[in-house]
Parts: sequence; structure tokens; C-alpha cells
Amino acid sequence: MRLVASILLLFGASVAANAQFQEPHRALINYRDGSFFIGHILTRDHPRWQFELSTGDTIHLDPMLIDRILSDEDVFFYRNNKYHTQRGLFVNSSLIFHAGWESSVQWDGIVGTALTDRWDVGIGLGISGHDMDMGDNWVYNEFVNGFGYGRFFLNDHSMRLYLDGKLGYGFPFINTWDEEHSGGFYLEPGIGVLFSSKNAFKWHIALSQYILNTQGTTTTWGFNGNTILVDYNIWYNRTVLEFGVSVMLTPKQLRGFGLF
Repeated sequence: MRLVASILLLFGASVAANAQFQEPHRALINYRDGSFFIGHILTRDHPRWQFELSTGDTIHLDPMLIDRILSDEDVFFYRNNKYHTQRGLFVNSSLIFHAGWESSVQWDGIVGTALTDRWDVGIGLGISGHDMDMGDNWVYNEFVNGFGYGRFFLNDHSMRLYLDGKLGYGFPFINTWDEEHSGGFYLEPGIGVLFSSKNAFKWHIALSQYILNTQGTTTTWGFNGNTILVDYNIWYNRTVLEFGVSVMLTPKQLRGFGLF
């Protein structure tokens, strides 16, 4: 029994020592006056914290002046006090459009979470309008698109390149000009860039292929002024440009808002 107790005691002491000497996570600390520091928190003794800068120098910080602390567990650090969130929740708001003789426009919003530092998933809702020249007829349709969302980041740079996709269904929204149209399959694969910033708001720009199917009936007139109903089954398939903004919050920031 003494041997077993001695082994357990030595094992516990080894684990404690390893935890004590384990390198702390890198941190980005912001003062209220706008200055910031990147390095490791060595001690949090009141009234001064001991902090090792990325240069290797050790300084003391006043915790009363600290406005924000971010850990590299949750974010990627860059120059000029900018960062990217690598885990937590995000909310996107985007404007998507295709300009030309035949046009498309969509606003959508997405709520999601980071599965890893590379993979994001979420759900979204969009309101869109599209028109198409069918030769003798011109059709215009509006939809409410419900979809699932996925995004994969290709790098960890300040400008994070990503591939994303939306897959769902477009529900008919408004029937105009005495027309009727159905809902249909909705797909939008794309590629984009998410820009780092000094706060939770991140801008992004993307290029994607907008694909949506609908069937409907439109009205035209014959040579004698008589009404003719024309059935159609069309695919809106066009390249679109997207601009948007994301609010991305780490778990610690969410707890600060009282959400968790």
C-alpha cells in the first residue's frame, strides 16, 4: 500500500509541476487609452500583472487600465491590433447583386458557429428579387430563401480566403403583374475574403454562382389584344457579387454579454 501511495503521490506531483511550468497562452491585451500588448501573462498578482512581451521583455500591467483580453485559444493575432475570431458565434448580413439587362438582388442574414478554426456552419434567411428576358415575355420573381450555410477557411492570414456555400429552398414571396410562380431549389457556392479588424465587426467580399429554379405563369397579349397565358420553367443561374459584415464573438465575449 505504501508503494502504491508513493507512486500516486509522485504522479500527482509530476502533473502539478507540468501544469505549473506549462507555457501560458499568448494574449492580446488592450488598454483603455488604445495601447495594446501581445505576449504571455506570467502572473496576475494585484496590483500589477507580470507580462512577457513577444520581444522577450517583461513588463508590469495595471489591471485597472485593461479594457479587453483576447487569448490565442480564441483568436488569431495580426499587426496593428487586428485579429480574427477562430471559435465562437457569428452573425452575417450581406447584400448580393447581379447588375445588367437581367438583374438579381438579395439581402440575407446568417447565424452560425465555428466548429473548428477552419470550419463554420449556420442557417440563414434571404429575401431576393430576379428578372429574366424570355424573348416575347419578361418575368420578375421574388423569393424568401431558407438555407443551410457552410464555410471553410483556406488560410489564417489577416485576409482570410474562404470557400462557402448555401443550400436550401426559395419560397415564393410576392406574385406581381397577375403572375404566379412556385418555389424551388436554391444553391449558391462561392469564394470570398474576410478582413481582420480591431473589433468584432469584420467586412467580407465574395463572388458566387447564384442558382434558383422556379415555375410559373405569366400573361402576354396576342395580335388581337387577347390575353395569352404562358407557362414557364426557368433557372436563375448567374454570377453575383456579395458585400457584407459579420459580428464574430468568442465564448469569453459572449459570457461578457450575459448570453452564456
